[in-house]
Amino acid sequence: MELKTLGDAQRYFPQLKHVPGFDADTPLISIKQYYEKVFDDIKVKFAGYKAKAALVVRYHTMQSEMPERAEFSFKLKRSGETWQQAPIVALGQVYAYFLNSDWNALKGTFKPGEFLLPVERQ
Repeated sequence: MELKTLGDAQRYFPQLKHVPGFDADTPLISIKQYYEKVFDDIKVKFAGYKAKAALVVRYHTMQSEMPERAEFSFKLKRSGETWQQAPIVALGQVYAYFLNSDWNALKGTFKPGEFLLPVERQ
């Protein structure tokens, strides 16, 4: 997906239509490029609950050994019950496990990305 103007981005992110001072023709500039290694559909179990997890690790370059950032997300199925403290504590333990894991052992895909900003008009 190539986004050249704010209008291009608004097709995917409608909330950007409310950015004051910019219109759909405003060009976008890249302020930073990065690479993300994405690990989807990781199956985890904690405190008796099954969950699907995803892990996204962001690097400055494909050759970088140290990540800039890591983001975890979990998809949990819990209908009709409220969350108790034990599952939330267990979720923290899963998070700690991922932080201490060898991420290279997981299979993921590298995807390039960039942060874009609208160009202010003079």
